[in-house]
Amino acid sequence: DNKGTPFCLTEEFAAVYRLHSLSPPGLILGDGDAKDKFIGLEDLLGDEGRKQMRETKTRPKEMMKSCLHWPCGALMSSNYPNAFRDVAPT
Repeated sequence: DNKGTPFCLTEEFAAVYRLHSLSPPGLILGDGDAKDKFIGLEDLLGDEGRKQMRETKTRPKEMMKSCLHWPCGALMSSNYPNAFRDVAPT
């Protein structure tokens, strides 16, 4: 029930939408040495993201470690990841 309005956004959507600038441009898999692998954000979305997740048995753990270990994007205006510009709504 939207209380008579034809369309409205939930508070949760608005809160998460404002956090888009914290999204990094991708994930760095590794421990900070020369063998690190960078996976761009565009390769982590949709079917390609599922494929990346299943690449090795330890990949989900590596991705989670990367999310917790490496810093996120800078919180500033106009810092919108380019990968999000090409995502089609479902």
